[in-house]
Amino acid sequence: AGGYGHPYPVYVTADAPHPPEGLRVVREKEKYRATWGEVLGAGAYRLYRKTARGCSLVYEGAERSCPVPRGTYCVAAVNGNGEGEKSLTRSTDGELAAWDNHPECGFVRDTRSFEHGYRGFDYIENRIKGVLSYPEKYPED
Repeated sequence: AGGYGHPYPVYVTADAPHPPEGLRVVREKEKYRATWGEVLGAGAYRLYRKTARGCSLVYEGAERSCPVPRGTYCVAAVNGNGEGEKSLTRSTDGELAAWDNHPECGFVRDTRSFEHGYRGFDYIENRIKGVLSYPEKYPED
């Protein structure tokens, strides 16, 4: 219980929603799961699988999580003005889908990500590189 508060702000727009951020496709045992961030005002989300012919709809609903087979995916938000742009794609291929650095968090927004124009530190690629070694003795000048 509490005192009177200000009304929740409502922003009226004639635009379709922006793309959901944070699309992740991670391995769950033998399957994969796609998850993404919330878009305020969106009543539903549409998850698409990229194919040679374009995109095919694999999920539509209010949930922000969906089991998926192997493939490359993108997601779009839907409000009363229609469907917004699709997000960046994420794929089950490669090590990135098998390596989840924050499994307990679900959705993590990193402002230093590729989506915001920054080159992030690629832990998986770095693991492939060799270990630097230094000589036992340095040559004398």
